[in-house]
Amino acid sequence: FDLPNLRGGGPNLLQNASITLSRGRRYGLMGRNGCGKTTFLTFMAKRTIEEAVPRSMTMLLVRQEIIGNDWTAVETVLKSDVKRESVKRFITWCENGLEKLDRGDVQEETTNEEA
Repeated sequence: FDLPNLRGGGPNLLQNASITLSRGRRYGLMGRNGCGKTTFLTFMAKRTIEEAVPRSMTMLLVRQEIIGNDWTAVETVLKSDVKRESVKRFITWCENGLEKLDRGDVQEETTNEEA
């Protein structure tokens, strides 16, 4: 595959390159600023590089623009997974509802049609 230079043209960042990823492995990418790491990862995450990432693999691209906080790198990656966070909120909502049932303090909710 070839990786184009998205910063105003110029020569490709990579030419006639190949990559093979193995399931269950973790990968890191290092390089100086402006060398194309984000471009490469974006192309991989969008699966623009044909056959680089098997369809059975999940990729999560965490953008550099994340505002600083006290989270660890792992927490940042996990919290960036929108689907995972949505499921976690739903589980918490269900657990809270079950606790209310156990305490017997569940009130009937009215719908807009009943009100």
